[in-house]
Amino acid sequence: MNSVRFHNAFKVPSLEDQQNFFFLQLIRDADKLDIWRIFSGYHEGPEDKKASAVGLGLPDLPDYSETILSCLYKKKLATLSDLTTLNDFKLMQLSWVYDLNFRHSFRLLAERAYIRKIAAILPQTEEIAEAVSLINNFVREKAGM
Repeated sequence: MNSVRFHNAFKVPSLEDQQNFFFLQLIRDADKLDIWRIFSGYHEGPEDKKASAVGLGLPDLPDYSETILSCLYKKKLATLSDLTTLNDFKLMQLSWVYDLNFRHSFRLLAERAYIRKIAAILPQTEEIAEAVSLINNFVREKAGM
């Protein structure tokens, strides 16, 4: 089934079967919500219990990439190929809001405060705060809040 095959593809191909496309969007939203849940819990846990694979082996430095940050400002998805630090990975996860499909997904994202939780573990710079504010406004709009 294409909905399973493409659930984690960067770009969704055109699918003529609308039911298949619906389930693909549903699975992609559920997958993002689950990853945000796991990632949020990962950073709230004790250091000695953290699995290094969750951070993709990226160095945990205070730096972050302007390339990844600019994706947030442009309301587009950041790509894995541009990641250089763990902060880039966190910012990339924030960019996933631009790939959610359903109002209910946006509501769950807001209710579970995943954006706030990820933002809290990022460097507290003005440019990140502005990007997070933009994302929060986007989420509220899409959630109908």
